[in-house]
Amino acid sequence: MSQVGIRLAGNALRHELVEMGVSNSESESVIYDYGAGVEGSQHASLYREVLTDIHGSNSVSSQNIRLTTLDSDLNDLGKRIAILKIDVEGHEKAVLEGAQKILSTNPPLAIVVEFNEMNAISGSHYRDFTSLIGPGYNPYRLLPGGTLLPLSTQPSLYTEIYAYQNLVFLRKVL
Repeated sequence: MSQVGIRLAGNALRHELVEMGVSNSESESVIYDYGAGVEGSQHASLYREVLTDIHGSNSVSSQNIRLTTLDSDLNDLGKRIAILKIDVEGHEKAVLEGAQKILSTNPPLAIVVEFNEMNAISGSHYRDFTSLIGPGYNPYRLLPGGTLLPLSTQPSLYTEIYAYQNLVFLRKVL
């Protein structure tokens, strides 16, 4: 059992561990991680270049995995989603593509998306995220200390920044 599985085992009534990747379709894929005995690092990604080009690793391992979508896994949840946090090492756009039904029928109050140089490798942009999440949300950059910087009126020069950051989308009050 993975370390995450061990931590969640004591909270079985509140959490369910689903050992699959998340994407825009249900399929098989390969996930890459550091080689030489490293298992489950925080940099594991569906993009090999995240490890080789960004983190400079000369040793990369691969493992076959199953992918699902948030729509297929959360569709029958029956509960309100408060916060959706997406941090998948460059694959955020595909996860949002696979969450379109949830975003329209059970929109979370807040969506937090990591956005950095890994998104340059996967070819996804801030503009993609705002388009997929839709006009029902106000976008912000989470600054150190918890301050939110509004992004809705910022030009592309200030939004397409491929450096470590978290984007926060807060649902508009209707």
